[in-house]
Formats: sequence, structure tokens, C-alpha cells
Amino acid sequence: MYGENHMNTIMCLTYLALVNENLQRYLQAEKFYKAAYDKRKEVFGEQHSETVAAKAKLEQFLHKQRGGDAKLSAEDQKEEKANI
Repeated sequence: MYGENHMNTIMCLTYLALVNENLQRYLQAEKFYKAAYDKRKEVFGEQHSETVAAKAKLEQFLHKQRGGDAKLSAEDQKEEKANI
């Protein structure tokens, strides 16, 4: 088994973000993108190429969200209302 700081485990966070983004579950995707970035920063450091790439992907995702390119899925809308 891999531990929480193993590269394969960290990669799974990115894959989960991508899957959720493709399913238009943007709130979940954002959580996974942030978790992937935070974990890489913790394990590899802020200047490591893996961390820099994760940060770029998170920023790209957030830019796309702010630009209105993506709409919330019904599931995300329910989660957003529940958090209010």
C-alpha cells in the first residue's frame, strides 16, 4: 500500500479533480485540485516542478471558473445551497 505522501497517492488527487471537472462537479474538482497542490507543496516544496505544475493547473481551473466557461452541475448546486 502507498502512504498519503506517496507520489501515486498524490497523483490520484489530480485524477479525482479531472474526473469531477469532466462530470461538471466543479466544487468537488476544486477541492481535489487544491488538495493535490497542497500535498505536493508539503511533500516536494513550493519550487519543485510537480508543485509548480499543480499550482498552474489549479490556477487554470479557477480562471476558467471565474470566466464563466463552466456551469455548476445539479449536484454542485445542491452542495452550494447546503453550505449557505
